[in-house]
Amino acid sequence: MLALLQAVSSNIVITPADAVRGAVLFGAGDAFAQAAERHMDGHSVVKGPLVQSDRLVRATAVGSVYGGAILPAVYQLAEALFPGRSPRNVVLKTAISCGLLSTGGNYYSLVARRLLGPAPVGERLEQRVQRCFSSVHRIFADVLLDDLKVWPMYDLICFSVVPPPLRPTATAVVSVCWHSYVSFVANRRGALCA
Repeated sequence: MLALLQAVSSNIVITPADAVRGAVLFGAGDAFAQAAERHMDGHSVVKGPLVQSDRLVRATAVGSVYGGAILPAVYQLAEALFPGRSPRNVVLKTAISCGLLSTGGNYYSLVARRLLGPAPVGERLEQRVQRCFSSVHRIFADVLLDDLKVWPMYDLICFSVVPPPLRPTATAVVSVCWHSYVSFVANRRGALCA
């Protein structure tokens, strides 16, 4: 099994374009989330900047890693292990994608966004890390349940219909919506590392 994973992983190709795509997706998702938050808070008249630039920078940084390396690597791994569009392989690829991205991927995204956020004055790093992890633990089950309402169905369609070269683009469309949600949850007022 180890030899198989080594052979498969040697064929995974991550490009600078993947990092740019990931940064743009997460940035766009965060911008949409900020617009939704502004609307939900009753701010129909724009006062100040449309988006918080520091928050947008954090989202794009997280996105360059998650969307630029983790997401393409998982999709390429799934395709390499179970190539083709047979029903069995489509289900197995979906299981790999959801098993890795719905759990570890979302957890990374939430923790990274919170850790990169502003820290209370005088708080030590170990206190901040503990608080951020604790806050993610409290909401993670809900995020995972929401993820499982979207991504398994998308992955089944993606792996069975969308040709591998077009998957990054197709996934980009769904990802913008998903990362708007994750950004909203990660930055919910009063929830940041609380």
